[in-house]
Amino acid sequence: MRSQIINCKTYSGNLTKILRAAGVNDNITPHGLRHSHASHLISAGVSLEYVSERLGHKNVSITQKIYVHFLNKDRVVQNDFAMKIL
Repeated sequence: MRSQIINCKTYSGNLTKILRAAGVNDNITPHGLRHSHASHLISAGVSLEYVSERLGHKNVSITQKIYVHFLNKDRVVQNDFAMKIL
């Protein structure tokens, strides 16, 4: 069985059809799903290295730049935790 490459327009069109059939009328793109996926993983505490690898980024710094807002939130939580320990 050979895998087929689906072009972006076909993928987006199929996603739109599926969303409409499910009653979702928001404009959700494949890239938006990718971003949401990564955001949820980072917010749940999954390591940045793993998320970076999963997204296929060349290095972790690319992932850091894109998702820095989630990392800053985590820093506040980590700071509060450290202060409780001390």
